[in-house]
Amino acid sequence: MTAAITQPAGDDQKISLLYRRVVISILTTYILGGLFYADPFHFWQHTLCEFGTTRTLQGNPIIQSPVLFSLGMLITVRFILEISFFYHPTSVKF
Repeated sequence: MTAAITQPAGDDQKISLLYRRVVISILTTYILGGLFYADPFHFWQHTLCEFGTTRTLQGNPIIQSPVLFSLGMLITVRFILEISFFYHPTSVKF
């Protein structure tokens, strides 16, 4: 049997706040990436593929969208790592 993970009562609110930040970060990244994309953005066909490229599908150069996408994903990963520290407190913290 595995031991149950126990957390202090106040941690539930902190974890909930971090999950909200993850969702807001992802939504903000998609919205800003779509706004700064140089060509018409095809959300239902290429949601993430177009954000990370330095050229659009029509061949136009673009830098804002991939930079915003990268920063947004780094921020999201940071929040997810903070959440993981609640479950594995012996992990290395930033």
